[in-house]
Amino acid sequence: MLIWLYRNTVADANLIDTKTTGTTGIITFSGLADGTYKVVETAAPANYALNSKVFTVTIAADGTVSGAEVSGKILTVPDPKVVLPNTGGTGTLLFTIGGIALIAGAAVLFVIYRKKSSSK
Repeated sequence: MLIWLYRNTVADANLIDTKTTGTTGIITFSGLADGTYKVVETAAPANYALNSKVFTVTIAADGTVSGAEVSGKILTVPDPKVVLPNTGGTGTLLFTIGGIALIAGAAVLFVIYRKKSSSK
């Protein structure tokens, strides 16, 4: 996952740092002054959906870190797994069987009609 860290607002002029997570999915920003920061995920791991939410983190003068998704001094950026819908299923099977039955019925009627036409 690729994370961008901004000071105050999400703007190119306020970009402080960008980091990429390793296999642990953890990024550490250190040496940040007190103030408000915006954290944005710009690339999600394989098979995960990109979290487009902008996370706000505030660091107080005493070092306290706060924000909606902050627990202790850890900000969690959740990435939901991409779940693809099932395709096919019994609905298409019923339509296929019905279509084959209609074609077979039409073929039988055609043969019967040809026999009656040829016998006259």
